[in-house]
Amino acid sequence: MLDDQGWRAEPCKMAYTRSPAVLQPDNKRLSEQMQRSVLRWEDAAMQLCITTRGEVVMKRRSLLLALCSSAFISAPALADEVKQEADKIAVAYSDCVAKKDAACVAALYTKDGVQINPGGVFSDLKTVYENNFKNGTDHIEIRVGNMSVINNDLVVANGETDIFGKDPKSGDATKVTVFWGSINIREGGALKIRQLTVGMKPPLAKEASAEKK
Repeated sequence: MLDDQGWRAEPCKMAYTRSPAVLQPDNKRLSEQMQRSVLRWEDAAMQLCITTRGEVVMKRRSLLLALCSSAFISAPALADEVKQEADKIAVAYSDCVAKKDAACVAALYTKDGVQINPGGVFSDLKTVYENNFKNGTDHIEIRVGNMSVINNDLVVANGETDIFGKDPKSGDATKVTVFWGSINIREGGALKIRQLTVGMKPPLAKEASAEKK
């Protein structure tokens, strides 16, 4: 039988309870000397029980405080580590596009990863970027706006990207700014893009009015 401290209660009950034979003054079975010996033994047992229980309680409290402190310290550290890992995806994405390596871009997505853009939902990212490069995409600049580490295996983020290239017909330099949101999950031990949603950023009011003129 375990008490509320997880200890076996019987030994402590024995230490706190005087033997009936000792507590009976007229009991002839025990001599006065034997009674004193039993009392001393029970007093020692009770003190040992109290001391031991107190030490264990204090140790348990110390251990609990240590665990809690460790959790508070390690959680932000873990979040920072995962965030740095997610930041590397943006860097790798830019590098892959700069190298015009469609397979490299596709490898940043999970096996079932998709990109959602104004043209639809695309899962064959290698083909998507091969076409992008044919259509003049040269390089990109990614700006991460917000990032939230949900846990070690899930990160959500959003931001903007400037896409630089050349018009395939005129050869003129082009720049398009898009906004995006991503869901990144862990696959094979590494964070990868499960879903990237891309939208065209509307032009500023001044730019829009200038185009109308």
